[in-house]
Amino acid sequence: MPINFLRKIIQEQDNPSDGVWTKRTPSECCANYIESFYLFFEIKSQTEQWIFNDGFPSMIVFPEKCNEVSINIDGKENIIQSGWFDAGVIKRVYIKYLEDLDYILIVRFKPEYFHTLFNLSPSFFKNQNIAKFTEVDSVSIWSDKIFATNSIKKKD
Repeated sequence: MPINFLRKIIQEQDNPSDGVWTKRTPSECCANYIESFYLFFEIKSQTEQWIFNDGFPSMIVFPEKCNEVSINIDGKENIIQSGWFDAGVIKRVYIKYLEDLDYILIVRFKPEYFHTLFNLSPSFFKNQNIAKFTEVDSVSIWSDKIFATNSIKKKD
């Protein structure tokens, strides 16, 4: 996940009240699988951030399916639409927002359940740490539902 978001989560874990972000606890049925939901607001375009993985696999979701960012992995630019999964090895990875976004939803999963939830081989992220939603077969089942609503509350 973008390092500026991770810093906020780690430094202010028990006090997310600065108006820039908020933390939501998963429902009881998801608590075994999801660490928490995080919303970061008012994402400005052309901001570049390093992406870092602290061991918690994450799913980063944009407000609209058509929203795009540029992710630079070891000098190669990739355009990512809708959001991405972040897990695996650390590389030189940077994100640049191509447009202003009202928010970004981050779902941090408990590492021991992540691969099972998305029917992924444990080696899926061996040579990459970013995966587009289109690269994970099980995502198509629910991604249309997520982007069909404008309500943030219904997305998490």
